Order: sequence, then structure tokens, then C-alpha cells
Amino acid sequence: MRSNKHIFRSCKSTLRWVQYLFEMNVKKGILVTAVPFLFFGAENGLAKSKKMVALEVTANFTKATQEAEALLAKKKRNEALTILREAEGLNLQIEQRAQLAAIKKLVSQAFLAEKSQQSYEVAISLRTKDLQQELSKLQEASLVDGSNFLIRLEMGRVLLAQGKCNEGLSLAEEMLKQNSEDGHAKLLADQAHFCNGNPFKFLKAEQLGKDEDPDLRWSWQFLWIEATLKNKAYGLAESTFLTIDDKVKTRYPDADFFEMAIKIGRGSKESVWIDTYRNKCASFSLVEGRRWLLDPNLCWRKPESLLNLSP
Repeated sequence: MRSNKHIFRSCKSTLRWVQYLFEMNVKKGILVTAVPFLFFGAENGLAKSKKMVALEVTANFTKATQEAEALLAKKKRNEALTILREAEGLNLQIEQRAQLAAIKKLVSQAFLAEKSQQSYEVAISLRTKDLQQELSKLQEASLVDGSNFLIRLEMGRVLLAQGKCNEGLSLAEEMLKQNSEDGHAKLLADQAHFCNGNPFKFLKAEQLGKDEDPDLRWSWQFLWIEATLKNKAYGLAESTFLTIDDKVKTRYPDADFFEMAIKIGRGSKESVWIDTYRNKCASFSLVEGRRWLLDPNLCWRKPESLLNLSP
């Protein structure tokens, strides 16, 4: 290892070399715009500078999340979300951005009152039984906790199931103003566009099956299938259906509806599947089937309507 004396001498030698270069260039009439960065400590200084910036970003990120948590405890959800949205402007690492997204989701979905959560749970238990009663329960929950993302999403889906496409779209657009990247709000918006007979805004055929969230993945796939069936593009619908996870096709009640729509559209006369579809819906349970609630029309499709399909 070199002694401190040797390092000191090396440092003095480097300084003399830089000074010599500078003097020579001045003598030659050369305008010096930059001196070679030969100091052995320069890189260390730059590394320290980057480290200090990273530490400052982490400190600001931590402060923002702590402030948001404190505001949520005071039932000030909107203020908490505002702070978290501002934190998105920080130069965050990939892991920190993932953490921030997860925290935003928790804050937006947290129930601020026990009564609102109870009303929400009763509401979704009515999804396949009575849409108007479900909407009434959701409105009851909204009076207590109107900014809750889960309540608003479910309310939007019920409105679409009732054919109130514009009202459902308005809710989706309001949620996207709060969080423009939320996949569930985007899905609701495109479900509303489909309900209105308008083109999709977010659904892209080339992105089907690539969503990291498995529930959003199958939801987009079946929304695409529904649109292709409407256009009688049965081959395209079938090719998409074949890419969907087999477990989803087995457990999601309306998968039977779409499969038979494809078959009947291509000439099949089979109709015994209608009872299978109805039985699945009759035995629907939130314990196992909560994930299927992303479909606004879950178990409300009319299988008899498929018998009129023509190839």
C-alpha cells in the first residue's frame, strides 16, 4: 500500500502537471475552455455527489409517504393522494416507483369507516342477483366514503350493467383524473366506450395477454372477444379465446357464454351449455369469485340471444 507521503507527492506532481499545461496553452495563445480532469479524487467526488442526490430523493420519498399515511389516519384521503402524486415528480428508482404505486393503491382503496365497508360488501354480494339493490347499497357507502376507489369502480360497473353507459364513463374519467395510469379505471372507461358503441381508447390488440395483473389480463381479453363477436369476427374471437389461461376459462362463468357464442357463430347448433352457464351463475360465490366482478355484465348475459347468431 502506498504511504500518505507518496500520495501527497503524487498529488503535488499532478497539480504541477496541470499548471504546466495551462501555462503552455496560454503562452501559445490557445483559449483554454477545459482543463483535463486529472485529480485522483474527482471521480470519488462525483460518486459522492450522486449518492447525496439519491439520499435526498429517498428522504423526500419517505417524508411524502409518512405525510400521506398521517393524512389518511385523519381521513383526509384526497390530501394524501395529492402528496403522493407530487412525489411522482421525484427522480425515483424503479423499486421506489413500484412502492409508490402500491401505496397510492392502498390509500385510494382504504375504507375510512366501518359502515362504508359493510355496505360495500353487502353491495357486491348482490351483483348477480339484484343490480338496483346493489346500486342503492353502493350509494349508501358513498355517502360515508365517497372518495373510495373500490366503491366508485363498482358503482361504475353496475351503471354499465344497467345500460347507463355515459354515467359509467363519467365515473371512469373522474378516477383517471386522479390516477391516469390506473389499469382498473382504464378498463372501466373502455367497457363504457364499448357500452356506448364507441371505439376503445386504451385497449390495443397487440397488448392483449401482456398485462402484469392477471385479472386485468383476462378482462381485456374477454372485452376484445366481445367486441370481435359483435363484428362477427368469429375466427379472431376464437384465436384470442385460445390464448386465455385454462383456469380462467373453467372458473369464470361467462367464459362459457363467449365460447358458445364463437361456436354458434361458426355454425354449431349446440344449446345444452345454457344450463351449465346458468348453474355456474346460480352458485356464484364471492369467496371464490370476487375477481370476476371486473366484468360489469357478469352472469347478466342472455344465452338465448346466441341462438339467433348467424355464421
